[in-house]
Amino acid sequence: MLLGGYKFDLRLYVVVKCMHPLTVYLHKQGLCRFSTEKYNEGDYNNMYSHLTNASINKFSPSYDSDKAGG
Repeated sequence: MLLGGYKFDLRLYVVVKCMHPLTVYLHKQGLCRFSTEKYNEGDYNNMYSHLTNASINKFSPSYDSDKAGG
């Protein structure tokens, strides 16, 4: 999936307290990470468009620390 042309991953944190009856708690906050370059299906060598890992993307020429929150 793409959002604005960028790959992303979404992390939601849940706790399943009980199976019978099913009781699930969803944390109010989650985490969304984006790649730093727009996804191009034909470019398999550009890790900055395929990966959302911040420790890799911080080396991208497109990386903007102000937008990254750090």
